[in-house]
Amino acid sequence: MAARRGRPRAAQFPPGQPPVPGGPTARLATDVGAIDAAVAAAPAELVAQSDTGPVTQRVPGGTSYAVTVTAGVGQVSVSVPRSSSSGHVIRAGSDVGPVTVTGG
Repeated sequence: MAARRGRPRAAQFPPGQPPVPGGPTARLATDVGAIDAAVAAAPAELVAQSDTGPVTQRVPGGTSYAVTVTAGVGQVSVSVPRSSSSGHVIRAGSDVGPVTVTGG
């Protein structure tokens, strides 16, 4: 039996949200499957959304982030400094699956 892979799609979290200006931006999304993203420099915006599957984002430590995470069914874990006024925005979500945001 052939393996079935998720279909990538454009990430909009929440739908219609415009990109954050002023730096590197990444938007990742899948219908089915895991998203595992790691960046070497603090992004202006890092967005990851999976309908079914875990989402993991790894960002540099020492920076505060404006973080929004959602998990319909699954645990949420955030271990980065948070500030709602930060110019570094992280949005991560999964309808079914855990969501993890770590720094370091």
